[in-house]
This record gives sequence, C-alpha cells and structure tokens, in this order.
Amino acid sequence: STSAGGDDQSGLDTPDSGTSGGVAVNHAPQANAGGDRTSASPIAHAGDDIQIRVGQQVTLDGNASEVFTGSASYAWSQISGPDVTLNDADQPIATFTPVQPGEYVFELTVTDGKGREARDQVIVTVSAPPSKTLPVRSTFDSGDEGWRLDGGAFSAPTAPNYSADERYVWTQDAFFAYWIAPAKFHGNFSNAYGKRLRFEVGAYDMYATSSARVILAGGGVTLLFSSYDPAEVSPLYSIRLDVSESWINADTRQRASEAEIRTVLSDISQLAILAGDSGFSWLDQVSIGDEPATPVTEPITFDFAGGDQGWRVISGSFGTRTRPFHNADAGYLWVRDAGFAFWRSPESLRGDFRAFYGRRLVIDESWDDDYSSAWARVLIYGGGLAMWTWFPQDPGATIRSFGLTLDETETWTVSGDNDRPTRDQMIQLLSDFQGIRILTGDDGISRLDRVVIGAE
Repeated sequence: STSAGGDDQSGLDTPDSGTSGGVAVNHAPQANAGGDRTSASPIAHAGDDIQIRVGQQVTLDGNASEVFTGSASYAWSQISGPDVTLNDADQPIATFTPVQPGEYVFELTVTDGKGREARDQVIVTVSAPPSKTLPVRSTFDSGDEGWRLDGGAFSAPTAPNYSADERYVWTQDAFFAYWIAPAKFHGNFSNAYGKRLRFEVGAYDMYATSSARVILAGGGVTLLFSSYDPAEVSPLYSIRLDVSESWINADTRQRASEAEIRTVLSDISQLAILAGDSGFSWLDQVSIGDEPATPVTEPITFDFAGGDQGWRVISGSFGTRTRPFHNADAGYLWVRDAGFAFWRSPESLRGDFRAFYGRRLVIDESWDDDYSSAWARVLIYGGGLAMWTWFPQDPGATIRSFGLTLDETETWTVSGDNDRPTRDQMIQLLSDFQGIRILTGDDGISRLDRVVIGAE
C-alpha cells in the first residue's frame, strides 16, 4: 500500500509525476507544537497520486490523516473515471482493482468527534497492459496448454484429456460445459480489432454441434457470439473481431458497438468456447489475431500420391478424428465401416478463395456397400457460414466424380435457414474459406481419390 510518502504502487519505470498528495479541500492549520490541538479541525490526507496498470490492485491510504477531537470516521468516494467498486470505503484504507485504463479521481472525507470534516483527493492513473504480439495460438502440440473445462457436469475447472497422436484436447459427456482459455489469452489484444478469432470445436453427438457459443469478456464488458453449424460435423470457425460480426453485448442484448468490442479487446479477462453435450467433444487450433485470409488464385489439388496430406475421418462410429489408411501404390485414402463419418479437409485448406467464385469443386470418391452410396453429402465452411448439398444415385462401387459449381446456381443450401445462397453469401463464404466435409460410406470400405477446389 501507499504510505504518506506516496510510493508508486505499480512498479512501472515511470518518472515521478511531481504531484503532491491530492488536492486539499478543507485542510485546517495545525496548532503550534506543544499547544492545545483539541480545537483544531481534522486534516485529510488521501495519499500521493498513483500510477498503475489494469488488473493490479489499487490501495487508497488515508492513514496520514489527523483528527484531534474524538474518534475519526472515514469515507472514500469516487469523483470521476470508469465506475469501480471500492472495498472498505468506510476505512482509512480502501482498495479496488481497475478493469479499464483511464484517470480515476477519489475523495477522502475525514470527520472528527464534533462532526467537522476535511477532504482531500487523489488521482489514480491506470494504463493498459502491454499489447500482445499477435497472433496468440494454442496448437496443442505438447499438451493441454492450460485449457480447462468448467460448468455443465463439472463442479470445478477440470483438465481435459489430451490426444498426443492428433494433438487436440477432448472430453466425454461435457453437458454444455465450456472450454476455458488459459492466461495466454488474457491481456491487451487491442491490435486484434479487425482480425480473427479462430478455433475448431466439435462433438460426436448429433445435438451438441448444432451451435457454437463464445464468451469474450474484458474491461467490464461481456460479449457473446453464437453461430449455427450442421449437426454431425465439426466446423473450423473464423470469427471477425469487429462490428461486421454478430457480437452481442451480454447486458443489453444488442449488437456490440465498435467501442464495446475495443473495450473488451483492450483487456481480455475471459475466453470461453462451448463444448459438446453428450458423447465426445474436442477443441483444436485456437488463435486470436490472425490476419484476414490470403488471396488464392490457383486451383488446389489433393491427389494423395504421397500420403493423406492432413485429411482425417471424423464423427461416425469413431467418435473422434481418425487418420485414414493410405494406398501408396494407387494414391488414395480409404476407411472401413465408417458409419456415416466425414472426410475432413486439413487446416491448410483455408484462405481467401474469392477468385474461385464460379469455378468448380471436384471430388472423386467411392464405396463398396449398397446403402450409403445412394447419397453423397458435401459441406463447405467459411465467413461464418456453412453450406451443404446432396448428390443422389451414386453408381455403387464405381468411382464417382462430383463436380460442384462454387456459386449460387448450384444446389447449395445455407445451414440454419435452409435457403439457397445468394451471390453475396457465397462470396462471403469463399472470402474466408475454412474447409470441406465429404460424407464417407456406411458399412464396407469408403475411398477418397482426389479433391480439387478452384478447377476451371
């Protein structure tokens, strides 16, 4: 705490402000040494001005005040600055913890036994913590990185399970718990405005993946984000950190303003991402501050000649992400008894694909069972949207080449509203493309031979 000498509480390497202990409003002169001081009015001393950072506790120290008649009473009050809650405001020493930068002014009123008062003020200057170097990521390369599960069936924050092979965190039967971010995602992210919050979250059960919910709090403001996702697959979310995205102020239930979003980003104190319900839920590849996607103009081809190239099989009877088998001689991927799983594109298939508007998505795959090969479902993600389409009447075990046009003339359906997309929606999705899901077979063997996006 600050003594009457006015020590700087922050520990910052800042020059002395040169100010005295506040502005005396009613300082009475002291009686001569050795004289009768019982008739003197009280003297209030609120301490020297303080410099400190957001999130550090401030101690307002009035112990240097003097009362000469009867017992003293103390009252601290806030004069200006962002609203705070003062602890022990009726004691000589009061405390608070600022959550926003700015200049705060507090007044101490000291009252003696005769009801006479004296007042003094102190200025507290609160600075923002240093800006984070962006982007900040959790890739789960070597462990859970401090992520925890809270709420739902968990009575306290719980460490999730960690997949060392595939490098992600997962849990079973989360019942609407939240993935809680570690301290590396707290602090000043003010330079992330206009950039992206990205993550992959998924679940095995059909219900939990119907939406993704994000809580982002800081600076006394809490923001919420919710987005629809088709049930049986896990999306790669890319959420813009600006007013173009549908962030909601948790208190007003209105779209968040630029000032509110910037307030949160200036001092993030919480990031929480909804986990699944029953079944298996996982989290992977979380980042704050990624730049907008890089424009891509040349077609991207996966021919699997040299390996799986990061493609995985998800959901279905596996309840997790599974590395498919690779046929090195023929150059294709395959999986057995997938149970309506999906081929999941790798993280590398992300970018600004607006140049692919009107071009083709080509997929070669096949099955050897009679049931699931009657239909093929394809989903694409990006720009906060998901779209899907069905292809009927696949000819059994024969390799089928699906050609899908990446525009509104194709039979795409926008997930959530079940309408055909507009041109603007398709461009929105392609401008921040996040991935593809392709339905595998049911029983028997399912095979993926080639995927091309951006084909002429």
